[in-house]
Amino acid sequence: MRPGHVSIIVGGSRGIGRAIARALAARCGSTFVIGRDRQRVDATVKDLATLGPGQHLGRVLDASNPDDMSKMADLCAAELNRVDLLVFCAAVSGYEEITKIPPPVSDIPLASWRKAVDVNLHGAFLANRAVLPLMIKQGEGEILNIGSVLTPHGMRGRPLAAAYSATKFALAAFTRSLASEVSGDGIRVNVVFPGPISTPLIEGTTLAGAFRGQITPEHFAQAVVHLLEFPADCMPVDPHILPMMDRVRTRQSPGVPNVS
Repeated sequence: MRPGHVSIIVGGSRGIGRAIARALAARCGSTFVIGRDRQRVDATVKDLATLGPGQHLGRVLDASNPDDMSKMADLCAAELNRVDLLVFCAAVSGYEEITKIPPPVSDIPLASWRKAVDVNLHGAFLANRAVLPLMIKQGEGEILNIGSVLTPHGMRGRPLAAAYSATKFALAAFTRSLASEVSGDGIRVNVVFPGPISTPLIEGTTLAGAFRGQITPEHFAQAVVHLLEFPADCMPVDPHILPMMDRVRTRQSPGVPNVS
């Protein structure tokens, strides 16, 4: 990434998004942070200003709102003149305001299902679509959608996460389709599949249990930056990033209890 690169981070005010924004700002980039909470957005922009010489903006916009995503692209063009990278990492379970215990399909309210689809899938479509005209005009650009590996054995449906799983499967298919459409315009589009990352989305839930470990947002951001630094004529296809197993467990010999 060249110095002065311009990145939009949708979902950039906390968790994965904030860590990626910080990594990009530290590499002399300008960032445009999109989030839903004014205090978190403002705090993130203030933090980014301490990391590098770039110009950093923040706006409270709704990824699932078509007008907001169009406004996002227009503001980026007006304030930063271009967009080199879009990272879409906004994600919700849909039921987080109701319970931390993942419900079975029979108990998922329709409103929760719709919220997950509106943010995780429709939001990605709207954000991706919004930046395409500017990237096509530039003749270059990069889009990275954050998916999910879902299980230790790959991207499979998992119990008690039907809405989230469905949106991540659909996001992967959408990303692959878009990538085939715009590669001739110099735009590289990819989806990365992380295992569980220690963010508020899974805090207090059992979603990370099967992986026996989690990735920190900062380490995941480092991995994302490495992917973005691939030469322009190379594509890391469907990269999966999984956590190492918990170190305490793996240091124990089979059958030997941990007495520490």
